[in-house]
Amino acid sequence: MYRLSFATSKYSIIQGIYWSTYCMMLSFSAVYLLARQYNNSEIGVVLALVNILAFFLQPVMAAYMDKTKKIVLKHFIAILLALVIVLSVGILLTAGSKYAVALFMILSFSILASIQPLINSICFEYEKMGIRINFGVARGVGSGAYAVTSLILGNVIKTLGADWLPIYYSVSTLLLLAMILKFTPKKGEVSFKTEVASAMEIESPSQSKPDESLTIMTFLKKYRYFTIFILGTALVFVPHILINSFMIQIVRRIGGTSSEMGVAAFLAAGSEIPIMFVFSRLMKKVNCGTLLKISALFFTAKHLLTYFAPSIPIFYVAQLLQIGAFGLYVPASVYYVNQIIHKDDQIKGQAMITNALTLGSILASLIGGILLDYVDPKSVLLLGGIVSIMGSTLMVLSVAPQEKAERVLE
Repeated sequence: MYRLSFATSKYSIIQGIYWSTYCMMLSFSAVYLLARQYNNSEIGVVLALVNILAFFLQPVMAAYMDKTKKIVLKHFIAILLALVIVLSVGILLTAGSKYAVALFMILSFSILASIQPLINSICFEYEKMGIRINFGVARGVGSGAYAVTSLILGNVIKTLGADWLPIYYSVSTLLLLAMILKFTPKKGEVSFKTEVASAMEIESPSQSKPDESLTIMTFLKKYRYFTIFILGTALVFVPHILINSFMIQIVRRIGGTSSEMGVAAFLAAGSEIPIMFVFSRLMKKVNCGTLLKISALFFTAKHLLTYFAPSIPIFYVAQLLQIGAFGLYVPASVYYVNQIIHKDDQIKGQAMITNALTLGSILASLIGGILLDYVDPKSVLLLGGIVSIMGSTLMVLSVAPQEKAERVLE
């Protein structure tokens, strides 16, 4: 069996490369599209279509991996990454055509975003085999890689321009593909299971086994409080994605450039690292439901401070609140699903978490893209702050009842 440090290290590299690639693709997409003469509305439509496609791809991928015995998880991810590379090269080769660039971006970015719950599922698949992986540490490395990538890329783009971005993330995706294929137990040890759902168990074996053909609508009705939590999450992520996707416009309003944008993204992502590294210890003292409530409040505090920020230094301070917002939400939500959702529904549960983020991204892309062509960024941030308050309220109210409901089912 792998030692904990070895398995966690290899999985951390995967998380690191994934989030570095995600940063290059999604977080700097507006910068690239502005350089290619897209207006804000067009950027919003492209990003919305990316998230809409991802919204439908995620549950389809999850359902397929729940049921199939024909392909193992890492090979499925590898095929998707190879497709992302091909499409990313397509962006570079068709740089002169607005429509072709948009098409290739929508396809490649949506596939990369859809892989996220599958990457998370690798951790629990290994735990099923008795190989413990510290997800908080691994995800912290992912945030660290995102932070460093933001800082470096912001300065590179300021110096060299944004035209080379497709090459950067094509190479990064190739590295991720190589690491996914290498991430396997030693010869003679237990092999990968082909069903992802069987990799994630909860400590309630007395529960009756649910219908394996559980549809998304049936799932939402079965876990009603969790559905409210998902809705709250989606609303909270509207302003979160607004800030991330259109950060260049926000930063320029208060006197910054792509360099300051890179620093802001670095501070936000870097602040996530400490909380993720200590999350496994924190979870032993505070239950995940309470941690998610705290996270909701931090999200709203960050969004409101961003709205009121009159200068770059205050904007930087707002980004540091990420430590208790996204930094706390990511590991808490992953483990929360693993604790309260039946083992046969957990891939759907993980996919619903990602879908909530995706739904928030769709709304943010459409709202931000269209409004920024008619009003200033500050007005858009005000709307985001109001939506954030609504979402955090739903998150706080839905968590505790869900925990009680699940205990009744045990």
